[in-house]
Amino acid sequence: MQTAEERRWELIKRYLLSDAAGEQPSCVRSQRTLFGIKSSVEELIDRTVAEDEASWKAKSSAHPHSSK
Repeated sequence: MQTAEERRWELIKRYLLSDAAGEQPSCVRSQRTLFGIKSSVEELIDRTVAEDEASWKAKSSAHPHSSK
């Protein structure tokens, strides 16, 4: 299983190789996109999702026989 960072670098490698070979037009709009640098909105979404998952796990472990 690849980590998020490994997947990101694999994507960067594919973009660079295909662009260098002229196989497809580059759809990358900025270095931020190319290098996987998250915007503040993406970071906020990731934090919110992580908090929700942690909350859900805490509730699940507190009530292991609950179906919700």
